[in-house]
Amino acid sequence: MSHPLFGKRLSRLSAANIRMLVEEAAPDDALIERLSRDPRAGVRAIARSFARVRERSLREETRLSEMLAIERTLREAGSRVIAGLDEAGRGPLAGPVTVGCVILPEDARLPGLDDSKKLTPAAREEMYGRILETARAWCVVAMSHLEIDELGILGAVLKGMRETVKRLALRPDMALVDGNIEPGLVCRERAIVDGDSRCQSIAAASVLAKVTRDRIMCEMDTRWPVYGFAGHKGYGCREHVEAIRKHGPCEIHRFSFRTVAEEAPRGTVRAALERRLRGSESADELDRVANGIRRNSERIREEDLEFLREVYRACRKQFA
Repeated sequence: MSHPLFGKRLSRLSAANIRMLVEEAAPDDALIERLSRDPRAGVRAIARSFARVRERSLREETRLSEMLAIERTLREAGSRVIAGLDEAGRGPLAGPVTVGCVILPEDARLPGLDDSKKLTPAAREEMYGRILETARAWCVVAMSHLEIDELGILGAVLKGMRETVKRLALRPDMALVDGNIEPGLVCRERAIVDGDSRCQSIAAASVLAKVTRDRIMCEMDTRWPVYGFAGHKGYGCREHVEAIRKHGPCEIHRFSFRTVAEEAPRGTVRAALERRLRGSESADELDRVANGIRRNSERIREEDLEFLREVYRACRKQFA
């Protein structure tokens, strides 16, 4: 169907009327070409403006099509339920790492979707809602600072990925994982380097993981406001490191990250870990804290380790 402006004599319309009519029905290349030949500078400016808009739109369509290429190939090979997985928060000094998993419909199209790190906070929040409305199934799992210290950050991420797939309401027959390591899922899996930029379902998972983690860190900011978690989300910026130097670490800091122990004032690491031990709500949680301390013992002074062993033994008797 041709654009409505093709049935009108442009010379009888003002530039403002032309812009209004063009905006009501998006211009195609033929109309843009016609407007660009108009003798009026204002109309030619309209043509250039809409040519740029159309070019951006075509680039976005191409980008989205390329992000579907991997899933399209897998569906042609027989996969029907494809999940994407990604994590957020691998590098911060505090808080959890979150793992998102999303199964999108085969015909899903989410213009603007990209690696969550490339989106503004407002765009991520808006995309988060669109993903939840579109997804066939989704899940986000938060692996705590305790699990990170106990398993290491990579171990916590891989465990989180396995757990996330298990919790899905719909079992996938193929999972696409951002990165170069396959976590050992309950379904077929494929690791894709830069998958959050190359694959729609992984990009969607990255948005869910990032938005969820940012919300958690904003909540943590209300409990420990001196660290500025709402702003930097736990990453090791200068403001955060200076807060650790001044106040020492809090309960949600990752002692498996060298910066936390190195920058903390003397005695504050022991105090924070003692609070973790005494605050454990079960024997399993107590042992998880103890395993984390043991795994990172080279970062803790020997006299502090002995003190923490005594605290652990006392807490263990209470649970026994």
